[in-house]
Amino acid sequence: RFADLGWGFFTPPQPATGDVALDKYNELLSGGVSLGGSFLLLYALLCGHLELKLLQGDAPHQWGALLVALLPQADLAQQGLLMETLRLLVRSPHLEIQKLAPRYEPETEEER
Repeated sequence: RFADLGWGFFTPPQPATGDVALDKYNELLSGGVSLGGSFLLLYALLCGHLELKLLQGDAPHQWGALLVALLPQADLAQQGLLMETLRLLVRSPHLEIQKLAPRYEPETEEER
């Protein structure tokens, strides 16, 4: 369970464009971006499972790649599974990973 890892709960927002998407990004990133605190958000964006677009033509993968680049240096230097997963997703947008990668499904109240 992700909550057991200390990540808390991540509820993916509904698809949004423009000002609504900007508000969602502000809300999601209010505590900054970090590997432990933002992995599920980054994963969802890089896989194309989260549709938050500032402009109509934006690709979620591009936003994910930008946010990965903004991770703290200590996170970027890690060689663990989470960082390696993000590196693969950033470098491989042509793989159409959204069709292959499992979606993150938030836990229900009963599962918590």
